Amino acid sequence: MSNYFLAFLLFVSISAKGQTSVADLNLDYGPYEVGYRYTQLIDNSRSYNVKGNWTTATIARPIPLSIWFPAQSTSASAPMKVMDYMRVLKLEEEWEYLPDSLILNWFYYAPNAQNKAHLLEEVKAVKDQAVCKGKYPVVVYAPSYGAASTENFALCEYLASYGYVVIASPSRGAYNRSFTGGTLLDLETQARDIEFIIDALDDFSFVDTSRIATMGFSFGGISNVLACIRNKKIKANVSLDGSVKYQFKTLAASPFYRQNEFAIPFIHFSQKDIPVAVLEQDGIDPALNTDFEFYDRLGKAPAYQLKMLDLTHGNFSSFGVLFANRDQRQDTSDQLIMESYNILCEYSRHFLDAFLKVDDFSPSKFDEILKGSSVSSERFSYQTKAKQAQPMSLAEFNELAAKQNYADLMTLYKKAKLEQKFHQGDLNNLGLHLFFNPKSQQSGIAVLKFATELYPESANLFDSLGEAYFLSNQYPQATRAFERSLMLYPENVNANNRLKAMKQ
Repeated sequence: MSNYFLAFLLFVSISAKGQTSVADLNLDYGPYEVGYRYTQLIDNSRSYNVKGNWTTATIARPIPLSIWFPAQSTSASAPMKVMDYMRVLKLEEEWEYLPDSLILNWFYYAPNAQNKAHLLEEVKAVKDQAVCKGKYPVVVYAPSYGAASTENFALCEYLASYGYVVIASPSRGAYNRSFTGGTLLDLETQARDIEFIIDALDDFSFVDTSRIATMGFSFGGISNVLACIRNKKIKANVSLDGSVKYQFKTLAASPFYRQNEFAIPFIHFSQKDIPVAVLEQDGIDPALNTDFEFYDRLGKAPAYQLKMLDLTHGNFSSFGVLFANRDQRQDTSDQLIMESYNILCEYSRHFLDAFLKVDDFSPSKFDEILKGSSVSSERFSYQTKAKQAQPMSLAEFNELAAKQNYADLMTLYKKAKLEQKFHQGDLNNLGLHLFFNPKSQQSGIAVLKFATELYPESANLFDSLGEAYFLSNQYPQATRAFERSLMLYPENVNANNRLKAMKQ
């Protein structure tokens, strides 16, 4: 675990209680009623030990799910309470028989009057309601380090009220519920859980599987990046002060990490700058405030950073805003924290609307909202990175060439205004691959001829072009190609042999 997260855990010992409530979050809910279900999937490919059972026995890995969704009328049913979400925490921590009266201090929250009052507050969601007819975009939420699926219930309810299905699963270790310190093993485990959920979405009749986004807080915000790199079903990613900023080296160490494969819209909501005194006191590297290598490497899709000027790391979840003690050294007032959390919810939705609900919204609309925000200078600052022009790959060029039956490839190449040459070895392989297919022989010759135009000093390309002409009985063309190859490389044995054969 990084020094920063160790420091975050120490905040409890130097803090003061907050004064917040669910109602004071003042969320502007959307037109849908909100339903909530708790269920479970089973991953039979992995084993799991329930620590609370105190045995060595293992079972297939359980994947518990909290699901928020647009619901049919909930007026006849009572809304849930915060306590219901805390009971899910108790269940996922494998302390299901723990008395409710012990929930707060058992899970590191002060059992003061304010927090006890939170447990009785009503929330937006209603349990076990019917889903509104239709198919909805889905957000797969990855919780923070070792956290429960319900840690950000207010944000999840808010998104569901605007027509999203939000699915969250607890953050658990590879072999039992315990993490191993934010290691590569933990990263891979949570990423696999995310991917397992995405693969199971086909079984949810109310989910539009063509519109999937991931969202994660803290460690969940690095795990879902790895899932995005590997899973092309994901169309956008939301990072809630995700560890992809703080633990990039862990991600880069993964054998599955390929930066170029992350090609979807990305938004990162960052904590406020940590004061110098806190950096020094807790031994935190000052670069944590400024460095963001993953973001710097992005370029295949629009990317955004919003620095929340009144939120420290622990304020990015509903549980954190409501229950966690405040760090007197750097936390702002409860009012500003709640207002900023409200903005976090709102702009997360705007971003998701822009890239998942493109029929009704658009990326340019999101840019307009950012530029025109009346609160940006007071509650957050932002920067954006537009999609950068990417060099065309040979595969992409080949797709364009195929559409015009490989005619006039040099004109196509110039029209694309490519700043780089394709590697001659790749061109050679593509040309021969097409040529040896009886259905595309002439296309292969066209590619090899184009390759010799790009590389007029390549003896090997002229030899391959000559070979293609020779094997297709186009001997005059083969002769010219082999003679050119010999001019460039007189020791070309194959060209000599083919020329002798044609003379005989």
